[in-house]
Amino acid sequence: MITFEVTHNGQQICTAGVNGRGVVSAIVTWISRAPDTLANAPVEFREDLSHEKFDLLVGGLTSG
Repeated sequence: MITFEVTHNGQQICTAGVNGRGVVSAIVTWISRAPDTLANAPVEFREDLSHEKFDLLVGGLTSG
C-alpha cells in the first residue's frame, strides 16, 4: 500500500492511500508576500491576505 501520512507537531492529521491501482497525491503551496502587497490591496481583501500562507492538499483515488 502506498500512503501519505500527514502529522503536525507529532499529531496525526490524515492518511491518504490506495491498495492496488489508483492515485495518491499531495500538493504543498507556500506563499510569502512583501509587506507592501498588503498595503496596496483593496480594503475588502486585506483581512483575507496574510504575509505568509501555507496549504496542503492530500487525496487518493482508487481504480475499479
